[in-house]
Amino acid sequence: MSLFEIALTNFLSSLLLAGLYALAAYGLTLIYGVMKIVDVSQGALITLGAYLAYALHSISGIDPLVSPLVAFPLFFAYGYFVQSGIARRALRGYRGGQVIEYTLLLFFGLLLAITGLVYLIWTGNIRAIATPYVTSAVEVLGVRLQVSRLFIFSYAMVITALLWFLLSRTDMGRAIRAVSQDADAARTCGIKVSRVFSVVFGIVCGLSATAGSLMPAALAIHPAMGIEFITISIVVTIIGGMGNFIGALIGAVIYSGLHTLSVLTVGPAYAIAVALAFMMVVLLFRPTGILGERVRI
Repeated sequence: MSLFEIALTNFLSSLLLAGLYALAAYGLTLIYGVMKIVDVSQGALITLGAYLAYALHSISGIDPLVSPLVAFPLFFAYGYFVQSGIARRALRGYRGGQVIEYTLLLFFGLLLAITGLVYLIWTGNIRAIATPYVTSAVEVLGVRLQVSRLFIFSYAMVITALLWFLLSRTDMGRAIRAVSQDADAARTCGIKVSRVFSVVFGIVCGLSATAGSLMPAALAIHPAMGIEFITISIVVTIIGGMGNFIGALIGAVIYSGLHTLSVLTVGPAYAIAVALAFMMVVLLFRPTGILGERVRI
C-alpha cells in the first residue's frame, strides 16, 4: 500500500468518527439553542453511556450497537426529571448576564462529580469490548474502512435525520423552535415552556448517553473520556455555529479532517492545537460560527 493510500485510508476512517463527534455535540447545540446555557455536564453522560454499554456487554453479552436502545430512554428520563429541574432552579435564581456564568460553573461541577463517581465504581483502568467487527474492515473504492466506524457513522446519520424530523415535522419540534426564538412569546401563545425545557433536556441527555454507548464499539474507554469529548464538542459547535445541529455536523466533519491532517503532518501531540487555532480563526472572522444564525433550530 502506497503512502497516499495509507493517508487516504486514515483520513476517511477518521472522517467516519465525525458522526460520533456530531452526536456528542448535538446536546450542547440543542441546549444552547433553546435555553442559551452551556451544559458541559453532558460530557459525564457520555462517559456513563460508554460504561453502561460496557456493563451490558459484560453482564448480558449485549452488543454495544444495541446499547443505545437502553441508554436513550434511561437517560431521557434522567434529563426530563432531574437535570431539567437543576437547570430551572438555576435560571430562576440568576438573571441577566449571570446566567451563563453560573450555569457553566454548576454543570462543570456536575461533570467533575459524575466523573469522580465513575472512577470510584470502575477505577481508572482503560477498558475495551472485543466484538467480532472491531478489527473487521471492508473495502470501499479501494480503501479499507473499519466496520465499527461505518456502523457508528450510519447511526449518526439516522439520528440526524430523526432530529430533523422531530424539529421540523412534529408539534413538539415546532414548540421547541418557538421557545428557542422567543420563550415569552411562546408562553403567551399557550406553549408550556417548562415542559419544553424538560423534553429538551431529556433529548439532550439521551443523545449524549447514546453517543457514549456507541464508543466501545470502536474505541477503548476510560473515566476521563467525557471531559475529552465535551472539549471536542465545544470546538465543534463553535466552528459550525452555536444553536443549530446542522452546523454541529459540519463542524464535526471539519474537526475530523483537521485532526487527521494534523496527525499526518505535524504529529498527534499538536493535532488539538491545530483544531483550536482553526476555531480561533473562525471566531475572528465569523464569531457566530460557519452557519451561525443562518440556520436556526
